[in-house]
Amino acid sequence: MPSIEYKLVHHRGEDRILVSFEKNADWNRRIRAVNGVRWSRTLKGWTIPDTAINRHKCGFTGEQQLVPVQPAVVTEPPAPVFTPLSENNRTQLRLFIQQLQLKAYSPSTIRTYRNEMMQLLQLLGKVPVQHLQPVDLQRYL
Repeated sequence: MPSIEYKLVHHRGEDRILVSFEKNADWNRRIRAVNGVRWSRTLKGWTIPDTAINRHKCGFTGEQQLVPVQPAVVTEPPAPVFTPLSENNRTQLRLFIQQLQLKAYSPSTIRTYRNEMMQLLQLLGKVPVQHLQPVDLQRYL
């Protein structure tokens, strides 16, 4: 059974109860049944209305203090360092994308597969993709 934490918060202009627990499909299904529940990306947890009934269910006694919530500061991750692809691997990447397009894959799927292929090619460096060995795939994975 996952551990559950409750915290009184003032979030987006409302008094709410933040409910946090480890990822668990059963608990997610149960909390979605609570009236007025919302997922908060900024708090990374579920919030429910701060009512007397909900406070009682969450085990709050007396007058606990609300915790003001500051918006999360989003920082950009450092830009990845890429090594240039060899002409051969660039050509193979173009052919790979053309194959996906001919198979009528969605633009989103093509973008995802292209990004994964690019990461593999980055790992290979100047080694032609045609010389890919099982050990190279293991290193990539």
